[in-house]
Amino acid sequence: MTALSSFWKWMAVAGSLVACSASSGPSGEAVGDDDGASGSGNGSSTGGTGGVIPSGGTSTGGIGGTIPISGNNTGGSAANECGVQTFMLQRKPAEVLLVLDRSASMKDPPEMTTETQPKWALIIPALVEVVQATGAALSWGLKVYPEDSDEEGDAACAAGSVTDAIDVEIAENNAEAVVAEINATIDGGDGTPTGDVMKQAVAYLQSRESLNDYNRYVLLATDGEPSCVNVTETSAGQEGSAQARTYATAAVTAAADAGFHTFVVGVGTNKESAKLSLNDLAIAGREPASCANPLDDCFYLGNNREKLTADLLGIATNIATCVFTLTARPPDPDNVRVTLDSDKVERDPARANGWEYQDAGQSVIEVHGAACDAIKSSSAANVDIVFGCPDIDVR
Repeated sequence: MTALSSFWKWMAVAGSLVACSASSGPSGEAVGDDDGASGSGNGSSTGGTGGVIPSGGTSTGGIGGTIPISGNNTGGSAANECGVQTFMLQRKPAEVLLVLDRSASMKDPPEMTTETQPKWALIIPALVEVVQATGAALSWGLKVYPEDSDEEGDAACAAGSVTDAIDVEIAENNAEAVVAEINATIDGGDGTPTGDVMKQAVAYLQSRESLNDYNRYVLLATDGEPSCVNVTETSAGQEGSAQARTYATAAVTAAADAGFHTFVVGVGTNKESAKLSLNDLAIAGREPASCANPLDDCFYLGNNREKLTADLLGIATNIATCVFTLTARPPDPDNVRVTLDSDKVERDPARANGWEYQDAGQSVIEVHGAACDAIKSSSAANVDIVFGCPDIDVR
């Protein structure tokens, strides 16, 4: 995966499934009969090429319902019956754990710049804006570190600076919960145990692997060099930036090896030693910013709120997917139409510019190329999947 493009404005996915003519039935439960007898109730369709899922139908996330692929309101026969199909269209989101450094140094303005605002004031508004803008596209979670506080007299790298606690569990549509917790967080921790928090982040993401097959990432936002090694819930760690830098880089590398790539955002990091450390972390995370030029930063620089917001939105767009899961296989997998905002998307077995099944079971559709870019870049994009029957070609 490469970063990046313009960032995450996303989409409200509207799934409407059209089959052969539908008999009437309860909202979301229209059922066709073998003899084509008509029914009564809400959510009916009238003849034509198909029935559309009623807006009040049974659904997950507001999308879906049980519709017939048979019969019609004026009569029919078993010969043209395709069966009854349950269908829901769900975009497969990515999961992102935001790992946020709240060390006391975030109270300071960026080193070696003319910026006078605290680093915390630069990065927090950008993070909040991006989480809110992408809440429908990504499933967010939050872990803040260090967990102790210099305001309470805790020593740097103290026991309990990092635990397995997650401030906000990853979940769909929970951007507001993440934003509320970010806004409630105080930049008053002591020490920067980046390596140990990355180990806990990996453990948490691994614990979620049995829940779904979503892609998972870490967004690490920090203002400088790691300073702690081997901090646990019950024992203090060793303090020292040189060893902590190698230790943190190894932890980010291990995360990537486990399948969890890390995007690194550095704020207030014009200090040379901090830049070198963050470049190492960004490269180890396998999602660096453009750093082909030796003078470029490999991490995403957070000294400018507007640029950071644009960069973060670019990351989110890159993470977001164009994968849609069907809860049932189409009656005729070759007789399917996909539209984006009423414009037909052609099927493309080469997966260059169009749609194709992602799986052998033909229950997951992925959109590729320009159509996928359009889905990612439009907050109002509507994707419709239409199923045909043997005697009605919808392509």
